[in-house]
Amino acid sequence: MFKGLVFFSAILVLCKGSYSQSRIGTWEDHVGLNSAVSMAHFNGKIYCSNYSSVFAYDETDNSVEKINKIKGLSDVGIKFVRNNPNNNRLIIVYENSNMDIIKSDNSISNYPDLLERILAGKKM
Repeated sequence: MFKGLVFFSAILVLCKGSYSQSRIGTWEDHVGLNSAVSMAHFNGKIYCSNYSSVFAYDETDNSVEKINKIKGLSDVGIKFVRNNPNNNRLIIVYENSNMDIIKSDNSISNYPDLLERILAGKKM
């Protein structure tokens, strides 16, 4: 019994460094990459969305960047992503009619006008 307890304690001490945790005060996201709702090509990257985030695959260096609420999006429930070639913008539309627009300098702007108009018509 004592040998088993010593062995179990040694395993716990040795395995403590094998897992990593986020530092206190930081956020970490765990988003699956195995489902896609919509795709668009914009600004040299391929943008792919799932329900809660957008992934940008850079064709030049083969890197993947996650864009979600932690990194600038305003909502979850992404319905589709579309490229607007007329003004060089990427449009992200949510299920509740909220919209985010990514400009060519990778800045994200939120346009909740349609969502606010829909909610203003509803009575609480």
